[in-house]
Amino acid sequence: MVPARSRRRGATHQPHSARHTCGTTLHLRGVPLSVVAAWLGHTDASVTARIYAHSQPDALKAASVRLGGL
Repeated sequence: MVPARSRRRGATHQPHSARHTCGTTLHLRGVPLSVVAAWLGHTDASVTARIYAHSQPDALKAASVRLGGL
C-alpha cells in the first residue's frame, strides 16, 4: 500500500514492496531460507520464514505433482 502523500507525489510503489518481492521470489526459486534471511539482513531465519514463505498457487501445484509421483 502506498501512503496518500506518496501517491500525491506520483509514487506507485514503496521500496519495501521490492524487498518483499525479492524475498518471495528467492524462496519460490528454491533458495534456502537461511540464504534468503542473510540476503535480507535477518539475523533469524524464522522471521524470514514467517514473512516470505507463504504458499503460492504454483508452489502448491508443484508440491501436488511431486506427491503424485511417490
